[in-house]
Amino acid sequence: MNKKKILVVLLGIFALLILLIVISISRLGCVSQEDSQELEKLPYTFDFGTWSNPNPSTVGFDGPFPKMPSEMMVYKVVHPNNITDAYVRELAQKHFGMPSDAKFEKKRVSYRLKTSTHRFRFEPQTGFFTFEKIDAIDTRSTTKNDYPSNQDCNTIAVKHLKSCNLYDKDAYFGGIADNTKSVGSMSVGFGRKIEGYKTRGPGGEMLVEIGPGGEVVYVRKAWQELVPYKPYPIKTARKALKDLHNRKGFLTGLKGKINKITLRYYTSSEKQDYVQPIYYFECSGPESDFYGVVPAIKNGYIQSREEYWKEIKAKRGTPGE
Repeated sequence: MNKKKILVVLLGIFALLILLIVISISRLGCVSQEDSQELEKLPYTFDFGTWSNPNPSTVGFDGPFPKMPSEMMVYKVVHPNNITDAYVRELAQKHFGMPSDAKFEKKRVSYRLKTSTHRFRFEPQTGFFTFEKIDAIDTRSTTKNDYPSNQDCNTIAVKHLKSCNLYDKDAYFGGIADNTKSVGSMSVGFGRKIEGYKTRGPGGEMLVEIGPGGEVVYVRKAWQELVPYKPYPIKTARKALKDLHNRKGFLTGLKGKINKITLRYYTSSEKQDYVQPIYYFECSGPESDFYGVVPAIKNGYIQSREEYWKEIKAKRGTPGE
């Protein structure tokens, strides 16, 4: 009898444990479902460009696939508001010393200040701005020797940005382009990092153009104000590559191989409400290096490109409406 009682007690304990495990799993499932319901579908905020590769599968990857985080923070863009003429003047004076009597023009997409030598342009939709010299030096007779070296150009650009209170702690050196033949300047670019991740796109960069003799002739800063929004689940690198081959992103080359896969944030030159992560594919081909990009957030949590264009067409309406 004692053995039977012990067996009954053990079976009861075992059944109770099974019941507790089932309840725990059920609760976890409910929590996961609640969490997913809190994450609303994000808009498609990418303007990568026109697809140039008719057959993306010609760009291969030998692996191994890098290990990526399961989720990444999405950032909300704080758009400029209550922009006044006085605000634009103050901004131009603060960073570039534009005088208070500079001629003011208000265009549909920009505000402009102008003197006899310089022009300041502010974009109210995004908060981006440029400052340029109007009468640049005639570069038709200049040679490469009239311009600073690459290293000196970098030094000049950083020093100038700091003197104008424009250099940011999250900036990193992006590269130098020799544009002396086309626009008569050396172009020094800086990118932005968001929590250690590089950005991709013209909405997160600074550009300094340097003319003959080391004179700074053009400055542009496109730097969105961001606040953390919510972390979103990220697809795997393998899934991102599959999406790339299925033309759900953008690829600039026709044939080659993928050398590196990383995560970045996409910052647009247009007004966007959210800055979202992307997969960035660094590629090399028979003629030159190129790249590919794919939205990194899991497909169920973000609009597809097709949904986005359908929404845009619906807002525009049809002729005659």
